[in-house]
Amino acid sequence: MKGLQYQSLPDTRKDGVEQMCVALQAALGDKLVSVAVYGSPAREAVGPSDPVSLPLLIVMEQADVDQLASITGTLAHAIDKFGVAPFILSRHDLESSTDIFPIKFQDMQLHHILLAGTDIFSGLTISVEHLRLRCEQEIKNLLIRLRNQYIRSQGSAVELRPVIRNAVESFFRTLTSILSLKTELVPAKIPAIAEMAAAELAVDPVTLERLIDSNHLADSEVLPLFTELLETVELIARLVDRMDSDTTSRGL
Repeated sequence: MKGLQYQSLPDTRKDGVEQMCVALQAALGDKLVSVAVYGSPAREAVGPSDPVSLPLLIVMEQADVDQLASITGTLAHAIDKFGVAPFILSRHDLESSTDIFPIKFQDMQLHHILLAGTDIFSGLTISVEHLRLRCEQEIKNLLIRLRNQYIRSQGSAVELRPVIRNAVESFFRTLTSILSLKTELVPAKIPAIAEMAAAELAVDPVTLERLIDSNHLADSEVLPLFTELLETVELIARLVDRMDSDTTSRGL
């Protein structure tokens, strides 16, 4: 089910978010373009079913001080009571920022739950070259972080366990974008993404399965899986580096 994590939230939390949307619409009227849940709660995610923060995209016609002032109280209450993490953009911000946030916006485009307003993602176009460059940056940043975290942990299973858990979501999000560069059509469910990555990128499917289930690792399994993750990220970094540039744009 799309947005399984969001759907499984306590009713009181979902009701609070919906009441927030009603208040935003009352305050902004037709200046409110869209409100959508994005990130792990909007897709089949690897992670806790009741996330501490709830990523929420709020798009307004203009995000000037007057408009922000009209919703400050509503958002402050939602942040405090319901864990909302607002990402506020004007319509122009959204349309002009796909070059610097291509993975973030692609993920939003593929996985979001519309709560209010219009679905502004259907016409969003993301440059393939911007996406490729960002994928290369993201996967190499992850590679550098993993190496540094191993040094700091000195190979401790206790310290590497949260490192793996924190890396998995960003790894699969970037993996999805890399696959979209190769195939254009990427499945929504993480097991299917893992299967496609094994076929298209020659990634070990057993490693991907272990990463999906990494919330339940025995101490003896942590270091071997960290080693496999590091090797896999290094492999993918080399693959992305060799990808041909394609400067055409694609509406995903």
